[in-house]
Amino acid sequence: MGIGYGYITQGWSDWNNVRLDVTGRLMKELEEELAKSEIPVKIGSAKFLDNHTLQISSSDGTSENVTAENIIIATGSEPSYPGDGSTFPFLKERKGLKVFNSTQILENSVPPTHLVVVGGGHIGCELASIYRTLGSRVTLVEERPTVLWNWDPLVGQRVSDSLTKAGVTIETGHGFEPRMLPADCDMVLVATGRLANTKDLNLQQIGVQEGQFIQPTPELRICGSKFSNIYVIGDANGLLLFDSAAHAQASVAVENIKGNPTALRLWLVPRSINTTPPAAFVGLTEAEAKASGESCEVITEDFVSTRSGIEPGRNVIKLLYNHGRRRLLSCLAIGPDSGEIVNQACFCLSTDTPIDSFLNISTIHPSPTEYLLRALRRKV
Repeated sequence: MGIGYGYITQGWSDWNNVRLDVTGRLMKELEEELAKSEIPVKIGSAKFLDNHTLQISSSDGTSENVTAENIIIATGSEPSYPGDGSTFPFLKERKGLKVFNSTQILENSVPPTHLVVVGGGHIGCELASIYRTLGSRVTLVEERPTVLWNWDPLVGQRVSDSLTKAGVTIETGHGFEPRMLPADCDMVLVATGRLANTKDLNLQQIGVQEGQFIQPTPELRICGSKFSNIYVIGDANGLLLFDSAAHAQASVAVENIKGNPTALRLWLVPRSINTTPPAAFVGLTEAEAKASGESCEVITEDFVSTRSGIEPGRNVIKLLYNHGRRRLLSCLAIGPDSGEIVNQACFCLSTDTPIDSFLNISTIHPSPTEYLLRALRRKV
């Protein structure tokens, strides 16, 4: 994997090559799937001419028009910071200081001695975890009172404690200022949000105003437009910037195109972050449950699991459930098994399975599902 003795000084470029190889392999697999399904692929920059026609311009200067009965916009997103130093002008005063967004920093061939991360969302926290693990000194700055503000407070606290224990300096509750730039800082990562990749689509032609994201209807049609044959999914609509959300939204759009009226149930889409520790969530938050009139109770379990009978891992499970209806409302998991725990909860939520039926299943020991069921059995 490109990791060995003397890694920080010698192995970074090797690791980067491995990362690119993995990405390339995934792209190749997708290309093969498209080819097998006999789906034509056209490479180029597209813009709308009308609600049924796109002009696709290639890098060689040629262009062609493509017409379609239905169109799905799935152009993804990019960092909101363009990487030109414009957001924080005082950074330009420091000679030799590199300032990157989250895309650019992964392309950089030299790891930092002291990295300052501006932004305590999941991207900022993930990269702070990675670079600290690789040996760089790290300072994390977040203007809100806590990191991971859009997750359950328990996640923000656990990740903050873990980063601090690992040696990361965390500054919260105020914006990024010149005094927060350490004397030995040689690299700054600006991770303050993302924007939809839509600036070249000529959206005005289909009645959509340029903005941070394209607003969708529950059926994922573009909102505020008279055209009902155009859909927007994934990062381009900004609903939930995770791979799992893009996949779920694609299914909703396709079902509607096929004539099967379907609305997105965003609360059933799982999400995860690869911080230290990792975390995952699916379902309703406590605020959402109360707003919808659900009578809810909370289970919180902190336990040490033994995966494969050998490796210990500390996990936290927080469950929200309606005791009267005997239904699970949400599952939050923090720790190395968080993804598998939430995947099991997804099945229970998506099928509206009664808790009692879920508790009757048998599981392999040891396994993440076992700990989810154990938490339920103790309290429900």
